[in-house]
Amino acid sequence: MTKSTYEELERSIKELEKAKAERMRMEKTIRLQSEVLENMAEGVYLIRTSDGVIVYANPTFEKMFGYDSGELINKHVSIVNAPCEKSSEEIAREIIQDLKKKGTWSGEIRNIRKDGTPFWCHANVSTFVHHDYGEVWVSVHEDVTDRKMAEDELKKYRVLFENLQDLFYRADTDGNIILISPSCEKIFGYASEEAIGMNLADDFYVYPEKRKEFLTVLKDKGYVEDFEAEIKKKDGSTIWVSTNAHYYTDKEGNVLGVEGTTRDVTKRKKVEEALRVSEQRFRELVDLLPQTVCEIDLAGNFTFKNLHGFESYGYTQKDIDKGLNALQLFIPEERDKINENIQRILSGEKLGGNEYTALRKDGSRFPVIMFCSPIIYKNKPVGLRGIIVDITERKRSEKSLNEYRKQIQQSERLAATGRLAASIAHEINNPLQAISANFGFLVQALPDNFKENNSIEQVKISVNRIKNTVKQLLDIHHSKIETEQKVNVNEVIESTLNLLKNQLMIDKIKVNRKLSTNIPLTRGIAQELLQVFMNLILNAQGAMKGGGVLNISTNVKDSKLQIVFRDNGCGISEGDIDYIFDPFYTTKSKMLGTGLGLSISKGIVQSFGGEINVKSQIGKGTTFLITFPIS
Repeated sequence: MTKSTYEELERSIKELEKAKAERMRMEKTIRLQSEVLENMAEGVYLIRTSDGVIVYANPTFEKMFGYDSGELINKHVSIVNAPCEKSSEEIAREIIQDLKKKGTWSGEIRNIRKDGTPFWCHANVSTFVHHDYGEVWVSVHEDVTDRKMAEDELKKYRVLFENLQDLFYRADTDGNIILISPSCEKIFGYASEEAIGMNLADDFYVYPEKRKEFLTVLKDKGYVEDFEAEIKKKDGSTIWVSTNAHYYTDKEGNVLGVEGTTRDVTKRKKVEEALRVSEQRFRELVDLLPQTVCEIDLAGNFTFKNLHGFESYGYTQKDIDKGLNALQLFIPEERDKINENIQRILSGEKLGGNEYTALRKDGSRFPVIMFCSPIIYKNKPVGLRGIIVDITERKRSEKSLNEYRKQIQQSERLAATGRLAASIAHEINNPLQAISANFGFLVQALPDNFKENNSIEQVKISVNRIKNTVKQLLDIHHSKIETEQKVNVNEVIESTLNLLKNQLMIDKIKVNRKLSTNIPLTRGIAQELLQVFMNLILNAQGAMKGGGVLNISTNVKDSKLQIVFRDNGCGISEGDIDYIFDPFYTTKSKMLGTGLGLSISKGIVQSFGGEINVKSQIGKGTTFLITFPIS
């Protein structure tokens, strides 16, 4: 072997040894890299650049994606991409295009596990030439799902915080604001940055003592709920707010300050105030009603009653508080009927108005009519709402109407009687005139010693009595001829008494006058009123045999002129009193009365717009009341 050959062989051996040492180093490096890949906390996989096929995945990656060892090999890279608005293939294609342009890619990507569960990873991808797989993309994945969810939650809360309609705040133990939501500007007029550092008591509360009240409640209970206060805005105006708050602490439980939410309740307060005013107005209006307005529950206990309801029955709120039942407002004998009607109304039947007899606390009774309807809540009857109307006046009016009807009937009878009386009077009057005239001639023809004969005087009296009766009959039928004028009834009464004073004195009738000096004039005809007063005085005189007292008075009451004649005579029986104003009705003997005086008197009083009424009691006397409207 030549020297050159030996040197060449030695050089080749050294190169082989060097190559072997390099290969061993590389193998050691590869083993180290492989061991590193196998034990990395991140998931790593290799994708062949030529076709996008996975050629390697470390155990962490396989576990992360839920695959068995080696199961991902030869699968296209798109298998690990979660589809969204784009398909898995489109997502892989876009990333590959970026890698081919730039050689690297980094970002968050939504992956999908073998079982279909999506999750988020952060991936760093770079290009690498592998000794076995050639050019590959090395992708290192870190599961960031928890972080992503936390960030999303934080973002969500940030969005909520920034878009709160109510206000969230946090203040230190001195009441200085250290955190406040952007809604501060909408509610208080301050930007969040302006409000930081402002003091709640000094800068916001209209009345700082309310802040002290707030802190007292917070100290006692550990929290504050629906605390309302008036707050100053930046522009100087005020609003009402409601606050819920509690202490906030550090991890050791040390109090750092107060945090809470505040809501603008100004509109609600205005609505509440408007509602309060409305309720007050409703209450006042209902209390002004002259009817009883009330509500009761199903047990008959009062839940509402207006002022008239208390006044008309004599009960008080204390009585209601003690359990006054609605049925106690009615007489016992009607309560079963009322309870039955209540049940019918609650079942949906409409009864309209029902008349009952009400019972006051003092035991007195009065007629009422009641209208009721059920109170419906959630489609169920829960009570009754009703109006109770006192119909005492209506009943009186009905009685008055019946009396008026009787008066009309009496007037019709009087008119018919008047026509008949006029006819009879005319038939009597003509022969009476002849008798009177001829009797006068006969008397004149008699000797003087016969002219004073008692029989002749009796004939004269009888003829005059017939004339007077005929005149009264004609007065029933004929209307007044004299013109009405303003009359002073006191003067007419005095004139009447002057005419009758001797006769009254003889019969021992004492007259007591009580004539008011302030009475107004009334329309009428003095002569006709004198006839009325004379009839009443003569009737009183006839009722007081052996003497008595006649009281005559005038006054003004209830916008009416009143004239009263009151005697203490024998009185009128109940059987007679309803007929004393009927024509020809008399309790006197036929020789003493025709029964026309009171009938004519009533007609005269009514013709002047007045009324005449009578009250009497046997053995105690009679009172006639004449009333005229004041014109």
